[in-house]
Amino acid sequence: MTVFQSLEEPLLHYSNLDRRQRRDEVHAYAARVGLPMDKLPARPNQLSGGQYQRACIARALIAKPQLLVCDEIVSNLDMIHQVKIITLLKQLKSEAGISLLFITHDLRVVRELCDEVLVMVNGSIKEKEVLQQ
Repeated sequence: MTVFQSLEEPLLHYSNLDRRQRRDEVHAYAARVGLPMDKLPARPNQLSGGQYQRACIARALIAKPQLLVCDEIVSNLDMIHQVKIITLLKQLKSEAGISLLFITHDLRVVRELCDEVLVMVNGSIKEKEVLQQ
């Protein structure tokens, strides 16, 4: 599949959008995560690591889930794109009411995005903190 086809696939299964509307959604989500439009006809193995990560994020978001599991979602991105993705996730969290389960080792990101933090060691919760937003 091309990147475009991969992003469009959830819309084929979970929406009633026509072809033009699906194309517009794919373009909108690619733009929101900073994926260049000229990468949409490419195959995933033709993308850089950061571009691949952004394509995966767009694919997860395009179906408008209620819960998004973010396992090291920005770890492979440069700082500029990390900020863009974190801003997008904050926007989705507040505007669309999406809940995030954010798994990370980067505590800077935790402070920016999370309401509650659980520290786990070997599968057990060792610490819990509610953050002031």
